[in-house]
Amino acid sequence: KVVGSIAYVAAGSAGLQIVDISNSTAPSIIRSIDTPGTANAVAVANGYAYLADSTSVQIINVTNPTNPSIITSISMSASNVAVAGSRLYVIGGSLLKIINISNPSAPQILSTSSSYDAQGIDANDSFTFLASPAVDASLNKGGLYIVDVSNPYNPTLLTNLYGGFDNTGIAISESLAVV
Repeated sequence: KVVGSIAYVAAGSAGLQIVDISNSTAPSIIRSIDTPGTANAVAVANGYAYLADSTSVQIINVTNPTNPSIITSISMSASNVAVAGSRLYVIGGSLLKIINISNPSAPQILSTSSSYDAQGIDANDSFTFLASPAVDASLNKGGLYIVDVSNPYNPTLLTNLYGGFDNTGIAISESLAVV
């Protein structure tokens, strides 16, 4: 995840790496934070990095990228994360968890629902977009799932856009989703 001239990298067994990319021909690692598991994905917002770390979500204060610190962790399976507003969306196994992060040092799980076997995730204030490689043409399953999360206590599947192709990643903008 790139924020300004800093890239936050989920670096597997090396945890979180914070990289200065202000000089694109000579990027340099500013700091690394070892985490307990395998760092799979990272989302960054409002001075915090949210790291999906196989057996937990690590919440890391990165307001000063040269001196990051782990604020807390949430024990749960975590393979991917997205952040929008004061909510963190976590894919872990077959589950999608919505977490209130308005106070990053005291996160609260709001709901747990199906992840539709998604591997990729992105979100905005109203919707979560899940990219699932679990394609089964006979069941019209897999592809892009759009979940209404306007009520985070009761996420509701709006649609599944089955495209007949495996999706593992997704990025959204104002009116587009790229899978």
